[in-house]
Amino acid sequence: MSQFLIDTFGGVHDTLIECCQGKFPSGQQYNDCITGGGGTILGSAKWYPKWDGSDDDRCAKDCDPDVGAGGSGPDSACGGILGKGQGDRYDTAEACCIARFSYEVTGYCVAKAEGTTYTGTNKWVVDWSEHVCLQDCPPGALPCGGVVDESYRTLYDSLADCCSSELPSLNSDFCEAQVNPATSTNKWFAGTGTKGDRCVKDCTGSSDFCEEFSGFGTLYDTAKDCCEQAGSIKWVNHDFCESRSDPLTYGVGGAAYSSKWFYDKGELCSKDCDSSAAGASAACSENLAASDTVYDSALECCEEKISWLTDSTVCEVASIAGSAADAPATNKFYADYSTGIMRCVKDCDDTSTDPQCADSKLESIVGVQLFDDAEACCEKKFGWYQPDLCQALVASGGEATNTGKWEANYMEETCTQDCPVSSSNPTCGGTPKDLSQPLYASMEDCCKQKFSWMGDSCMCKADPTLTVCVEAATKWYASDKDNGKCKRNCDDSADDECGGMASVGQTLFDSAEECCDPSNNTRFTGQTAIQNCECQGIDPNDTTLCVAAAGDNRWYVKGTKCVKNCPTGSDDECGGLADSWVWNFFSSASACCDTSQFQGIEFEDCIG
Repeated sequence: MSQFLIDTFGGVHDTLIECCQGKFPSGQQYNDCITGGGGTILGSAKWYPKWDGSDDDRCAKDCDPDVGAGGSGPDSACGGILGKGQGDRYDTAEACCIARFSYEVTGYCVAKAEGTTYTGTNKWVVDWSEHVCLQDCPPGALPCGGVVDESYRTLYDSLADCCSSELPSLNSDFCEAQVNPATSTNKWFAGTGTKGDRCVKDCTGSSDFCEEFSGFGTLYDTAKDCCEQAGSIKWVNHDFCESRSDPLTYGVGGAAYSSKWFYDKGELCSKDCDSSAAGASAACSENLAASDTVYDSALECCEEKISWLTDSTVCEVASIAGSAADAPATNKFYADYSTGIMRCVKDCDDTSTDPQCADSKLESIVGVQLFDDAEACCEKKFGWYQPDLCQALVASGGEATNTGKWEANYMEETCTQDCPVSSSNPTCGGTPKDLSQPLYASMEDCCKQKFSWMGDSCMCKADPTLTVCVEAATKWYASDKDNGKCKRNCDDSADDECGGMASVGQTLFDSAEECCDPSNNTRFTGQTAIQNCECQGIDPNDTTLCVAAAGDNRWYVKGTKCVKNCPTGSDDECGGLADSWVWNFFSSASACCDTSQFQGIEFEDCIG
């Protein structure tokens, strides 16, 4: 055999390889040259991308599948032998995958190249078709959602990371629970529709509070947390929300009631409890609204919500009893405007015999202002009454009751006492007709306050027997209303000498004579003797008592005659005592008749 190979072009080479390399430096032709020349190609056993236009594109080993790398035997990883210098080769399947199949998950690409089964990473990936995070593992039982082979899909180390990164709009607890549809979060969220005033539970049971969560919104560990924090039900009272959301935990006795107190839009506060339950309190009501304010006690509710009742303890007692009608009497005082004489009365049980009590117990306390005592009631409700009179009306049950105090009698210009009218006690004027009239502890106080300008006259009109009045009655004064006469300082209408009590500052005299004496009392200057008698209250015709009654026998003109100033009948010439206004007197008849008035008249015709 020849030791040299001759190529078809006439070249001579020492080896088959040199020959083939010389004429076919690379590619399949080189491979064909070697095998055609009787040689064997084992390949490099490195990895290269094998493209065949199908889903089986992969990284393959540079070797004959039937021979294997280095002749080790059949190997499915082998993709055939590359020609010399044909394509890129990589030391490992992983390097090949990373370089040439970057759109595939490296692990998946390597497994496909090596002919093994890829089971995924067990990491988590979002499934957008269901808006749920599933595990990267062979499909079958959840949470596996199938093996992820595309590298563009992000894998996460934990379910929580996947939910927060890929599905942030979903509640995180709900997102994680959706891995298993048969499992709910058992957490709480704000209800909607008819349950928009409470929280409901994300659960699958038949309980009334179980509802399916939409995935959007916030979940809370407890109904209490939900009621306190959920924005859509911030307006709802927490106690209402908690007791209606989770009665077993927050309701009283497992019922959907808070047992708190609230204002029931009436006259009282009510208790949030089941009125139909056995042994239920009369205060129970189902009327609590979601937005109502609640209180721990009836008293607190009354103080905050019904403060206009003025007495919260009364409201408390009536609220606990269920109504004012069923509550015991308050024993408080209030204004009764329905009686003939408006007055304060006491709210008592109907069996009470206390005269202060109203005819019947209050059936309602709405609009009724209550007071601890009659004094306070009188002060606030009948401030225009005299306090003593007001309280006397209370004590007597509205009957006329005398206080023994004094009031002004403006008609008589004196003070009278509040006591039954009696002939034995002239100071009594009976019960005051005007309840607003001020009353005084004594006659003296009354007179000083209401008739200060009258001096002792006020008291003496009321009681002439007073020492000061008896002493005053011995004095005389010039009376303005008795034609300038002097009158005795007394107020006895049966005594003609009395002219009433003198005014304050008026001059008093020990006798009528002293009072009428012009030397003592200048207002009587120039009066005649007759006038002086009249001033003293003496009949000017009484010749015994009035010296001037005998006349002075002087002459004066009376009508058309001259007459003598002496009592008529004393003699034929007497014409009676001259009137006080006569001022011109004559010593004789001739002097009187000699005046111009009687010129031409005979003397005999001139005299009377």
